[in-house]
Amino acid sequence: MRGTDGATRGRRRARGGRGGPAPVAPDRIPRELLEAVIRDTDGEAGAAVLDSVDEAIGLLLGYALLTVSGEQTFAMHRLVGRLARTNASSVTRTGAITCAVGALQATFPKASSEYEQWPACERLLSHALDATTYAQRDDVALAETAALLVRAGLYQRERAQYDSACELVQRAVAIYEAQSGPPGPELANALDVLGITLWRLARLSAARDVLQRALVISQSVHGPEHREFARTLCNLGLVQEHLGEFEAARSTHQRALAMMEAASGPEHSDVARTLSNLGSLHQPREIQRLVFVGAPG
Repeated sequence: MRGTDGATRGRRRARGGRGGPAPVAPDRIPRELLEAVIRDTDGEAGAAVLDSVDEAIGLLLGYALLTVSGEQTFAMHRLVGRLARTNASSVTRTGAITCAVGALQATFPKASSEYEQWPACERLLSHALDATTYAQRDDVALAETAALLVRAGLYQRERAQYDSACELVQRAVAIYEAQSGPPGPELANALDVLGITLWRLARLSAARDVLQRALVISQSVHGPEHREFARTLCNLGLVQEHLGEFEAARSTHQRALAMMEAASGPEHSDVARTLSNLGSLHQPREIQRLVFVGAPG
C-alpha cells in the first residue's frame, strides 16, 4: 500500500505545483527549485522532500519528459510545458503559478546584490522571469511577484544590466501602486531600488523624482529617524551630486549622517560610506564637474 501511495504522490508531483505544470523556464531547472515546489505542494521538510523530489524526477526521466542538463539541473522540452499549460484549467493554472512564485520566493536570494549570492541568482533568474510574467498576465500572487521582481532587478543592476533591471523594478512598482490602501514599505523600497537604477543609467532628474517620492513614503511608514529613511536620503544625496546640486547634496548627506550615527553608531559601514560621500563634496567645483559629468558608476 505504501508503494502505491508513493507512486501516486510521485505522479502528482511530477505534474508540477498543486497539480499543474510549474510555469518556469524549461532549461536548466535547478534541483533546489524542484525541492521548493514539493515543499510548497505538500508542506514536507527535510528527508521527506528529498524522497519526493527523487520520485518525481524518476518518473519524469522515465517518460523522457525531463532530461539531465547539468550538475543538479534538468531540462524539459518546451512543447511539453506549452501543451500542459494549454490544457490546464484556470484553477490548475492559478495554483501552478502561485506555487512557482512561492518556490522562487523561497529560493531566490534576498541579498541578491551581494556578490556571493550571484551564482544562485543566475541559476534561478530565467525561472523568476518566466514565473513573474505568467503571474502578472493572470493577476496571480502579485505581492509575491513584485517582491521577486525587485530581487531580480537588484541582481541585474549589480551585474550592470541596467535597462533590464529598470524594467523589472518598474513592473514591481506598478504592482505595488495598484494595490489598495496606503503605500507601504515595499513600495518605498522598490522606489529606492528604482531610483539608484535610474542613477546608474544617468537618468538623473527621473532618479531624483523617484527617490524624493520614496522618501515621502518611507517617512510616512517608518518615521523620519529610521535607518531605511536615512538610506534613501543618502541615495538622494548621490543623485544631487551628479546633478551639480552640491549645496543640496551636502545638506542631504549631513542629515543622513546624523541619522545613521544615531541608529547604528559611529563605526558602522553606512556611516563610513556617508562620510566618504561628504568628503567628495569638499573637492574643488571644477573637479566635481569633471567627475559627475558622465554616467554614474
